[in-house]
Amino acid sequence: MKKLVYLFLVLFVMVSCQTKKPKPFIEEDTMEAILYDIAILYAINNSYVYTATNDSVPRLTMQSIFNKYQIDSLTFTTNNQYYINLNKGVYQEIQDKVYARIKLNQAMYELDDYVKRINEIDSNYVKAIRNSLIQQIEAKQDSMANATKGDLVPMEKIQPTE
Repeated sequence: MKKLVYLFLVLFVMVSCQTKKPKPFIEEDTMEAILYDIAILYAINNSYVYTATNDSVPRLTMQSIFNKYQIDSLTFTTNNQYYINLNKGVYQEIQDKVYARIKLNQAMYELDDYVKRINEIDSNYVKAIRNSLIQQIEAKQDSMANATKGDLVPMEKIQPTE
């Protein structure tokens, strides 16, 4: 981990004055997607508690993000520095888009959760009404059976009429 920090530091110093496009160049929308994934990675790693029982859960790393976009840490660092040094507000716009995307996804998850809870409430309510109606029907059947118990005439006693 220390090597990675030193690598980023050295690369930062080396490319801090760079103003021309790095090679390979990462397009702005791809850079936004990478920064979004990194933000999600940090959120997951900062909110998930690893214990002895769940330590086998695969951990996401920066390298997994780099692999997803088929880049290496050097390419990311040089392109990130390029966007920071543009001085045209481009990097701030990218960060704003990442933030907006995170907030949008958060709102979508909250809405999905709300709908799921409403469906569960509706489902439980429907089940409760159904069970109540079944109990009422069974009670009526029992009361009807009890009321007609003495009214039944055995078949042998019925005489055919001519």
